[in-house]
Amino acid sequence: MMKTYFRATLAAAVCMPMLGALWGCSGGVGNSGLLGAGATSQLCSNITGPLAIQYDVQNGVITTALTTIPIISTVGGNYIHPSSPLLGFIYPPGWTPVTIQDQQSFGVNLIRDDQQAIWRWISAQVTAGTSARALRDIEINSLLQFFGVVGPVETICFNEGGSTPAQGINLTFSSTIIQWDSFTAVIVVSTSFVDSVPLGTAFGVVAAGPSAEIDALIFNTFLPIHFQMLVGGGSSVDTDGDGISDTNDNFPTDPTRS
Repeated sequence: MMKTYFRATLAAAVCMPMLGALWGCSGGVGNSGLLGAGATSQLCSNITGPLAIQYDVQNGVITTALTTIPIISTVGGNYIHPSSPLLGFIYPPGWTPVTIQDQQSFGVNLIRDDQQAIWRWISAQVTAGTSARALRDIEINSLLQFFGVVGPVETICFNEGGSTPAQGINLTFSSTIIQWDSFTAVIVVSTSFVDSVPLGTAFGVVAAGPSAEIDALIFNTFLPIHFQMLVGGGSSVDTDGDGISDTNDNFPTDPTRS
């Protein structure tokens, strides 16, 4: 029986509304070799390989380690949020999407059927002045509850900061990579507030799974779904599951031809 992952965690824990969530993990081997094993995170120099690329990309940092856009090589399903069609992606077999939707939040958790891996996207309205770190910690605590973590948690990477891109607009972010037992997770949360406006927006992405599988999860699901979520990310969609993205496939619905 599938565990129920929290639906509006950031809201519940700090008594404020949140917007959304989604999770996902690996399938297929069509992206092996896309990521350089020697890659080093531009944010945390102690993080290398696929995890470095995942962390940087999830933080919006441009990477040169990708030779092409990762794709879902074997299609298990196509998720479209019922009230926000732009929140949509294809995902591998062996995963179940759980929609999140209420008055303040929308999103989805994509959970691997063995309950051992997740990819979560979340965005919500929050009370002005709420720190990205506080919201990030809420995400971490709920993630650990989902996995039933008892042992100690180690932080192996941490970054946070803020900016004011225009007068009256304040952006903050807080991100981390944590490990516990035999699991690894990447958590990134950002906030956006406008001066004198009582509510702002929070956005977060969490990717987690067994440490021994993290490279495969990143190769075959985390990054392919992430790129689908980007503007113009349709190039990472592989409708017929033949390992060739739709934009490069002359017959995108026929797996026997490309």
